[in-house]
Amino acid sequence: MWSIDSSVVEAVRARDERYIRTVEVPQEDPYLDIDLIGDLTLTHGGDTDSLVKETLERFRRLREPLVPRNRKSDILINCGGLVVDPPERKADLWAPLFGAITADADQFLSVPGSVDVQGHFDGHYPYYESLFPSFILNTAEEPRLEPVAVISRVRLIQEGKTASADAYVAVIGFDSNDAYYHDRSMGDHGQVAVAQLDRARDLVRALAEGVASSAPLYVIAVTHHSLLPIEDHLVEGVSDRSPRNFHQGSLNAFGLLHHCTGSRISLIINTHMRAREVHSLMTIPVEPGRTVSEISIVACPSFEPVAERLTSGLAHLRINIWRGEAEIGYAYNDPDATGEPRQTQVIRSLASASRVSAAEQRLHTKIKKLIADERERADNPAHLQTEIDRFERYCDQVWELDGYAPLTFADGTIPRMRVGRFVRYNLLLLLRKQGNGSEYEMLMSHHTPLGPPRLADWNSILLPAFTSVRDLLEHLRDDVVRQVTDQAGDLDKARDAKRLEEAVERILDEDNDPERPIWDDTLREVSTMRRLKISPTTGQVTEYEYHLLTILPLVEASEPEGAVNDDAARIRSWLNALPAIRPDLQLSSLPSCAPIEAIEQGGAGLRWEPSVELEDTYDQDVRCTFKIPPGAIWWPIAASDESTGPWTRSPAITARNADVMRWVDSVLNAKRLADGSYPAELVLEGANASEHRELIVEETHSFADTCAALINVTYDLRSDLFGQSVYAGKEIRRVVLVRGPHGSRRRDAILVLNADDRRELGVLRPVQRYVRSPGIDRAEEIYQRLTRAEYDPWGYVRARKGPATNLVSITPPIIEQVAWEDCESDDGREFLLCDGNHRVVNSVWNHRRELAAVAVIGEPNQPYYAHPFGTYEWQCTSDTQVTQSVDNRFKYNARAVTDDDLQALSPQAREKLRNLGGSLLYRRYFRDLTSGFGDVGGQGGDYL
Repeated sequence: MWSIDSSVVEAVRARDERYIRTVEVPQEDPYLDIDLIGDLTLTHGGDTDSLVKETLERFRRLREPLVPRNRKSDILINCGGLVVDPPERKADLWAPLFGAITADADQFLSVPGSVDVQGHFDGHYPYYESLFPSFILNTAEEPRLEPVAVISRVRLIQEGKTASADAYVAVIGFDSNDAYYHDRSMGDHGQVAVAQLDRARDLVRALAEGVASSAPLYVIAVTHHSLLPIEDHLVEGVSDRSPRNFHQGSLNAFGLLHHCTGSRISLIINTHMRAREVHSLMTIPVEPGRTVSEISIVACPSFEPVAERLTSGLAHLRINIWRGEAEIGYAYNDPDATGEPRQTQVIRSLASASRVSAAEQRLHTKIKKLIADERERADNPAHLQTEIDRFERYCDQVWELDGYAPLTFADGTIPRMRVGRFVRYNLLLLLRKQGNGSEYEMLMSHHTPLGPPRLADWNSILLPAFTSVRDLLEHLRDDVVRQVTDQAGDLDKARDAKRLEEAVERILDEDNDPERPIWDDTLREVSTMRRLKISPTTGQVTEYEYHLLTILPLVEASEPEGAVNDDAARIRSWLNALPAIRPDLQLSSLPSCAPIEAIEQGGAGLRWEPSVELEDTYDQDVRCTFKIPPGAIWWPIAASDESTGPWTRSPAITARNADVMRWVDSVLNAKRLADGSYPAELVLEGANASEHRELIVEETHSFADTCAALINVTYDLRSDLFGQSVYAGKEIRRVVLVRGPHGSRRRDAILVLNADDRRELGVLRPVQRYVRSPGIDRAEEIYQRLTRAEYDPWGYVRARKGPATNLVSITPPIIEQVAWEDCESDDGREFLLCDGNHRVVNSVWNHRRELAAVAVIGEPNQPYYAHPFGTYEWQCTSDTQVTQSVDNRFKYNARAVTDDDLQALSPQAREKLRNLGGSLLYRRYFRDLTSGFGDVGGQGGDYL
């Protein structure tokens, strides 16, 4: 053990590792083992060797069931309190006794108990004369004013290879006899000198900012005296004993606990175990914006050979480096049914005193292994190996600079690697104006897991993600409850939280069926994106499909007379009152606004940040005066003269969600109107419920214009066919779609009739397997609005929704001839539906109306990107109604691009398709109608 003086602290701060011992442990058994003993009570019969041997045998017998394979412990901790009868033999016994016991451990740390320092009154103390010099590794000028410490660097051995430092464990011992040093009558009272506490804090900060800045750091404190009262002393009459002698605990327990929580110490070990219990103390600062802290107090059993005492025995700590947990085991003297010492165990989580948590370290390790595995793939071309190497360098750079494991490059991309799974997320897009200004902010959510993750978690500010509106409302309710529970807040806020919880409950209880799609018919899709990134929860390369949605009840303005009893209005009111992250804030603005500095580099808003939180003036630093609460918060978006939002200032968001944020930036840039505002349908309480759905036609175009636009239609931008005209050289006709009997069995199908002479040209086959209920509603609205004499039914219009100024093209349904290889009949008179699925299902199939459409005649230049379903399967498509778009695997039967197809292409074409990705190769044949008609809006029911 080392005496922690100022020179040791400065050396550690300078990354001098002479005071740190390296321990290597296997990945499959990632433990640092620590033995705990205290209050040794021994009877010296005159033979020191026999007493030492007897004590050592009992120590090993108690320890054996607690340590797998009886391996040597890494650290032995003596919590003090050696009692020897007769007392005069104590000094002679100290060195040989602990010399023998420490032979079973690599490192030794000891603190003195009250009986260890009592006996001399001339400034000399037995402990510091007889034991301390034998085990201290450096010179201690003032040993009673300096803590001692053992610092371990733990490395995991993976597949025979030693990894980088995976964690640091610092055990800091305090002399808790300071009260006795000042007043000889205070021998039963513990007190740790303030100088020791300050020095320990300096050591933790030096480690956290130095060698442990990119690894978890677990700090354990050791004292002799208990922090909690160890037994009851009831006053029932006049006593001739001073009440202070009944305490037998630490006089400055509050200050010691405050220091430990402030230094991110997870465990405090002391002696005087009076019950088989491990105590946890939780602190909730009564200051808005501060978070809860928890510390566990582990009492060490008395190491005395008394089987009748329930708390006599030995304790053992196993620090799980991989999971960040302490497994606290006890072996008691009282035997079980087999005659062996009785063993028990509890597990407590450990908080890292560095900026890196155990979960973040696990994720970093997983990503490094993923990169190593991908590098070993023999089929990777040289340029991909280069990209993988570049990604590894980027990961290492971010890890060292920010202590985060990035999931993508800063631009939101990753090298093409093997995909492990597919995940679909709905993301809520909701804006609001910043006060009376012209800038906007976006609703985000601070995602914090309810329990410890198996690997890691998102641990950042993200767009609110959900699978259904019920799911979103439940998350909102739970986050509100957690905010009130985990952080102090003003009483008005607590009352509002209660009202919101009740409002959400009423909405959820509208139907007792938990599967009922509450508000799902009010969802509107703004945009969709697919992207590869590494999942923080599994460490696998995952294909994510994101659906950016808005919800009508959140953007509709409240009616003044109905707002009091409107539960949706209460939710909107609560959202509007949430704190916002803003730049250039003063402390007086808290907690209604949070400074953006809190989540920038060095900020402590999202995680423990020792560089600022261990400063003496931490409460005056905007970087750590506000902890981002769990749940929703408003986030600034790009200003009207910017293309990228301020999220790039946050290392956490950049590491976790760069792909989504860059996509959202592009969507918002496209949606911003000429005056700098956004469509009312995106803004909290921005749209009038009766006006924002009105369809307003701004431009009309003829059938000739439709033909010209179709000739300009090309393939997907990411396809090797991009730039080629899809319909060049084809005949384009006006047709009418009619539901009617077909074939020898006269089963209903959709017939394609020539518009001029009503001659049957063939049948129409569906491509999509479902419809969305909002899309059916919209299709009916379009039918009623556009089936008027002033519009050419084979032309197209440019229209907008309500106050929105962005125009979208509404075309007649577009159909094209089925490729011969996909035909069901021998005559080839078959068509498939390219665009207008909801209008065809609603008008032609459901309402049996005739509907004008435009047909492309002739064998297609390239087959369609999906195989059409059967002629008689329209009823299946009509019956399958959903509220949101589904995964592409269930939407249609996508056309495969085989290896033979790829080999037949040029190297340049193959390279472009490789970047597209295996699951999206069908988009090689995708017809991009926007290249001819401009913006055609979102999928059925989407108007943004």
